[in-house]
Amino acid sequence: MTTRFVARSRWIAAVREIAARRGGALLGERDLRSRKKLRWRCAQGHEWLRASGDILDDRWCPRCADTRLGIAEMQRMAAAHGGSCISKKYVDRHTHLQWECGEGHRWWARPSAVRDQHTWCPDCAHEARRANLQAMARDRR
Repeated sequence: MTTRFVARSRWIAAVREIAARRGGALLGERDLRSRKKLRWRCAQGHEWLRASGDILDDRWCPRCADTRLGIAEMQRMAAAHGGSCISKKYVDRHTHLQWECGEGHRWWARPSAVRDQHTWCPDCAHEARRANLQAMARDRR
């Protein structure tokens, strides 16, 4: 078995597993290059074209992604991060909401950034990067 064949079979298995976990399916597999658009179907029956690399990056059905999620879902996502969603009204995934982390930092961010890009508190992220750099500098001494 060649390395190319092994890599291709793992790629197919990975994208099929992601689709199955979401209740969907890859509709064909002739060319699974990461940038080649393939046909997919979600659990609600929507079909669309998307590159398998995007699926591996956790981008799924565009029609389902545009479904109104609501403020309750935003609060649930914030709680999963140990924080809260301060905003009272959800408009869409592109309209900024106010968030608060467990440390009390507040900021504005799009729901799509928190949900799809897995971002959270920029202040905590900055502090973590700074602490990491300081630790690396100490280790070099």
